[in-house]
Amino acid sequence: MRSLYRKPAGEILLNEAYNATLSSWKVNYESMYVSTTYGQTHIIAAGPVDGEPLILLHGYGFSSTSWVDNIEPLSAKYRVYAIDFIGDMNLSKTTKVIRTKEECTEWFAQVMDGLGIGSAHIMGLSYGAFIGMIVSRLLPDRIRSLVAISPGGAIQPQRKSFFLRCMMAGMLPSTVRIQRLMEYMTAPGNQVNPVVREQFVIAMQNCLPQVRLHAANMSDEELRAIECPVLLLLGEHEVQYDAKLGLQRAKRLIPHLQGEVIAGAGHGLSLENPELVNNLVIAFLQQNTGENKTDSIREQAI
Repeated sequence: MRSLYRKPAGEILLNEAYNATLSSWKVNYESMYVSTTYGQTHIIAAGPVDGEPLILLHGYGFSSTSWVDNIEPLSAKYRVYAIDFIGDMNLSKTTKVIRTKEECTEWFAQVMDGLGIGSAHIMGLSYGAFIGMIVSRLLPDRIRSLVAISPGGAIQPQRKSFFLRCMMAGMLPSTVRIQRLMEYMTAPGNQVNPVVREQFVIAMQNCLPQVRLHAANMSDEELRAIECPVLLLLGEHEVQYDAKLGLQRAKRLIPHLQGEVIAGAGHGLSLENPELVNNLVIAFLQQNTGENKTDSIREQAI
């Protein structure tokens, strides 16, 4: 299998950048690996061990450390597991590449099993939200609720301009080109935590992701099959597709959905306006806290 790293020194540089961002976390955490069919999955855990489990799925090209501005309030009550998606630019170690939605779901279920989690809430950003929507459909009995922030594809096809900008930054990863990509995905006037930005630049310049399951528009049937409560958050300045059209389609198809387009925000919504996102997410999770909450919602729908 092709190495994750463009050059031998890449692993050292990525680890240094990863740890630099992680050192900015303001909570106590544990670092661990879970063995799966697809390799060793790295996870950062925080919060009370008896809290309801909340799984975080990061955006493409980032890692679990990117939740630096969200982790403190989320882990105050919930047992948070921030997962490094296997094959992406992080500390997970791939032995078999994930290529299909079914393989992704198998990997996710194995991670949950390895952590001893029967069911959990999920919160994902961009590609992570896309993954969250996949597993919510294919593992309905194990997902209590889903927070989907700027989901990659899923609710609308991605614009060619978005795809091309991302592809060019990956093929020709100069510092200027990568920084311009981040500025393009961020609404005017907003800032992303500098350590997260720096890690993204270093990762892009030193890694070649092994992700083969690409974010894509989900069918009407797939969206209708997401049974759990869903909070969908989109930025007014979303660049991958029209946010209002995406919200309209999601509201029409996903049975138990709350959705909102956030003014003054772009694609990196939870990175740009973490305080607002944290407040909205916690309020939503509190509505759906409890072992039997999801079951009761399903019973009402029957």
